[in-house]
Amino acid sequence: MRIENFTEDNAKEVCCWAYEGEYSVYNYPSWEKAKENKYAITNESIRKDEFVSFLDRQDFIGFGRISFKDNKMLIGIGLSPKHCGKRLGQESINLLIEESQRRYPNHDVYLRVRKFNQRAIKCYRKCGFETILENDNQKLDEKQMVQMVRYF
Repeated sequence: MRIENFTEDNAKEVCCWAYEGEYSVYNYPSWEKAKENKYAITNESIRKDEFVSFLDRQDFIGFGRISFKDNKMLIGIGLSPKHCGKRLGQESINLLIEESQRRYPNHDVYLRVRKFNQRAIKCYRKCGFETILENDNQKLDEKQMVQMVRYF
C-alpha cells in the first residue's frame, strides 16, 4: 500500500461509497450536493493540502486527511466499504502517521471517532493511540465521539 495525491476523481468516488447500517453516518452526499454544501473534498486547494489517497497496487482503497490548526494535528481516515474489515486500517493509519510526521515533525497526532465504531477504536489502539476524551460536545453529535491521541 502507498500514499498518493487525492484527486477529484478519488473524491467523486468517495461520494459514491455506500456504508450500511450504523456505518451509514459516514456516507457522503452526491458530488453535486457535496460541492453545493462546500465539503472539503470538493475544494481543490484543501484536497491538495490536507488529503491523501491510499492505493493498493492501482486500486484506490481509501483516503486520509491531515489538518494542522492552532498547533494541533488532527487526522482522519476513510476506507471504501468493500475494503473495511480486511485489516487494511492499521497499515493505512500507520502510513498516514508517517506522512503527518513528515509534514509536521514531532507533533502529537489527534483523531476523533464515533463511539460505536469499536472496530476503528481497536485499530487505532493497535497503532499507539489512547483515549483522552469522550463526549466532546463541540458539535451536535459530538456527544457520541471519542477523541484519541498518539504522543510523539
